[in-house]
Amino acid sequence: MSLPPLNLFPLTELDSVNNLLMSIGQSPVNSLAVPGVKDVSIAQLTLHNTSREVQSKGWWFNTETAYPLPLDVNGMCVLPGNAMETLPDDATLVERAGKLYDTVNRTFVLKSPPTATLNLFLAYSELPQVARRYIEARAGRVFQSNIVGSPILYQFTKEMEAEASVEMDRNNLRGKKPNWFTSGATSNRIFSRS
Repeated sequence: MSLPPLNLFPLTELDSVNNLLMSIGQSPVNSLAVPGVKDVSIAQLTLHNTSREVQSKGWWFNTETAYPLPLDVNGMCVLPGNAMETLPDDATLVERAGKLYDTVNRTFVLKSPPTATLNLFLAYSELPQVARRYIEARAGRVFQSNIVGSPILYQFTKEMEAEASVEMDRNNLRGKKPNWFTSGATSNRIFSRS
């Protein structure tokens, strides 16, 4: 069997599932819809769950600040279906049942369209390459652990995950451009003095 040509484009979901399969000694597949091959669906589910877990932390690529949220015809603000976390700019608003709720007036009906910081869940194809690589490495460790359970493979995949994590953090710092006045711990110390 010859090796497939080297893919220099960003990882696809199929590429990542194949890398997970190869990490446990399975052959790659040509499609994610392979009937009767349980490991393919387990690898795909592991990749999706890991993507959800990683993206829930909020990174430079899936965090929207001052995001304008429209009101529906009833004056309610229904949150986007892919919003994993919503932090309204108005502190009196909170998320409840997929909508924004006004805690002062005790109502879902809002007077004006709010803005918020949203942490959005993005499809795998929308993620930057560095995020795909990190998610794949993390999913590979989990997948290998659940399917094979080899301590040697676990250590190897853990090292791959650590390297990808460093690159992800480096890109996050570049993307968010923190400074002394806006980074959490520093600004808390400066502005919370008594």
